[in-house]
Amino acid sequence: MTGRTLSDAFRTALYERHSAEALALLLTLRLTRSDGTVETRRLTNVPAGLSSDGNGFAHEPTELALPSVGADGGPRVRLEFSHADRAIGQSLRQMVTGEADLALALASAPDDVELSWPGLEIGPPQFDVEGVAVDLSYESLEREPFPGPRMTPSTAPGIH
Repeated sequence: MTGRTLSDAFRTALYERHSAEALALLLTLRLTRSDGTVETRRLTNVPAGLSSDGNGFAHEPTELALPSVGADGGPRVRLEFSHADRAIGQSLRQMVTGEADLALALASAPDDVELSWPGLEIGPPQFDVEGVAVDLSYESLEREPFPGPRMTPSTAPGIH
């Protein structure tokens, strides 16, 4: 997440129950297929779609659950797509690996990104009757051993 002071209009839209401003979810997916090609999809929750920084974002019905802690320790964002046109499901089904950039802005000013989470890893898709869901997370460094193995003559004989 970027360390930026949020605007008053964004805070109002974020915390008020009924606000005149709408929050825009800006999601950029980079999906790598088994043949090595990369498909880039830009999606938003704004029904009419929008443009941000010269990039067009198409509407895709999404639900976002912020954040939860996964079983392996790292924070995760759950992103759910309903099957409005099934295209996103087909793209995720063909994905081998993927990366996502998640951003929030006011729908009236999509060029002014208020919060962003770049470089999220896309987990394996989970399909059900209503749609498809993926978990977005950063690579968890908590799984790395700390302080690490000891450098003893038996584990690292070339050093001693």
